[in-house]
Parts: sequence; C-alpha cells; structure tokens
Amino acid sequence: MYKGIQKLLLILILITSFCSQAYALNLDQVIETLPDSQDYVSVHSASTDIHKMINAFDLNNPDIAIDWNNFYKIYVDDNDIFSYGSQSKADIMNTLDYIWCYMDTIDNRNFRVTISKATMPDRNLVSQGVISDTDYQALVNRAGSWVAPEAEMDTTQTISNIESALSEAGISETDDIILVGGTSKMRSLFAITFSDNQADKIIPLARNDIPVNTDAAELASNVSSNELEFGEVYDFSEVAQILNETEISPTETGGVGTSSAITESNAFVIVGLFSILILSCGILIYLRRKQL
Repeated sequence: MYKGIQKLLLILILITSFCSQAYALNLDQVIETLPDSQDYVSVHSASTDIHKMINAFDLNNPDIAIDWNNFYKIYVDDNDIFSYGSQSKADIMNTLDYIWCYMDTIDNRNFRVTISKATMPDRNLVSQGVISDTDYQALVNRAGSWVAPEAEMDTTQTISNIESALSEAGISETDDIILVGGTSKMRSLFAITFSDNQADKIIPLARNDIPVNTDAAELASNVSSNELEFGEVYDFSEVAQILNETEISPTETGGVGTSSAITESNAFVIVGLFSILILSCGILIYLRRKQL
C-alpha cells in the first residue's frame, strides 16, 4: 500500500514537471534576439564598453565571456504611441526606435547592460567652449556606433522573470509580441501583443509609477487602482484611452527609456566612456546657457 502511494506520488511529480516544461516560455522564441538581427556584427563593437560596465561593479570575474544569445531587442522612444489613434503594428513599429538589452548572471548576481547608438554631437558645444575640437571629433567618430551607456546589477529585469510574467499572462511562443522599454507616457518595461497586425494587449513587466487618472481608470474593465499592475493583462485600446485622459507632468515621467525600471534594483551604475560623459554634461551646460 505504502509503495503504491509512493509510485503514485512519483507519477504525479513527473507529470507536473512535464507540464511545467511543456508550457515554459522561451523569450528568444517570442522576441527578436541579436543573432537573428542584421545588427549582430555591428553590436559587437560595444563589447569593450560592456566589459567596462561589468568591471565597474568590482566583480571577481573581469574576463567574463559575453553571451551574445542573451541580447534582446527592446523598443524605446519618447513618442506617444497611445495618442495616434492607430493600433496598427506597422504604424507603432515605424514610430519606435530600439536598443539592445544584455541580461546575464555573474557569481549568482543578475545584471543588465543597455546598448544603444551614440548620437551626433552638436557643433555648438565647441563654440560655447564646452568641449574641445579633439573631444568633438572623437564623439563624431563614434556617432552611429553601438555603445553601452548604462548597466544595472542585482536587477529584477531578468530573462527568467520576464519569461515567467509572460507565461503567467497566458503568452505562448505563437503570439506576436514586442517589448517596449518606454514611451512618453509609460516609461517602464512592458509588452505589447498583436492580433491580426493590430495592437491587442499590454502587459507591464516592471513597476509602473505613472499615476493613472481615477476617472479615466473607470474606462477600463480591470484597472482597480491608480497604477497598472506588474504582469497584469490590459486591453491596449483601454490603456491608450486612460493615458490620453491622464495629465502627466515632466516630474512624473521618470527616466528615459528603460531607466524607470531601474528603481526596483539594489544597485545601478552609469559608467560609460569618457566621451559619452563629456557629451552628456556638455549638452546640459549648453542648454542651460542657451536658456539664460
């Protein structure tokens, strides 16, 4: 009798394990990864930057090998995709730019590195005395190339967490889906699903600290608080209507792109290259002088 119960429990465990594996979601099956992209060769130019970012955390593994399979495309832009009135996938995709996000683990610590394209510097930075001609030329030479301007250690934005959230939201590998790191009104990481090439659902994948207008929230069937919940599935058109009814001041929008998701981590660092830091500081100084 006892042995029979043991066998039954073993069978149930095996069945449960099999079902869990069968319904497990692989992120690289639902969104574009670097090896599948035309950016594969050009993004390799950021490898030195990536190592500098990782080494900035003073880890015991400075020569870690970069796993190029763990780079995922994340769309990000300051344009308001919710106000266009169109839910067409083509219209949304034409609106958004993108970055590459590298997520991996070192010594059991999760980290994330953002890889984006360096922009062309403003020549006025030289005439204003913010940077030298030499520094300006160095920035010009790097414009358009992939660089790693920021990194995050002990991040909650991991491959497994994203996979789990999407799986629990009912997403399968047959779904048409993109990841969005931020827009002008929703800057935390979220997923958009498409049905018949039309935006269908939104799934927040990080804490959304954008206040939702209470009256506007009543327009949606499952918005019961003043924020969109992590891992919850929302109708795209309802969220678009809510955000269009909600006034968001500059102080409420958080950082640019995926930066707002960083508020949940234990450690965050912006190291970057010397030229990138000069450019960032220079632009701020230039704009401040221009306002005076």
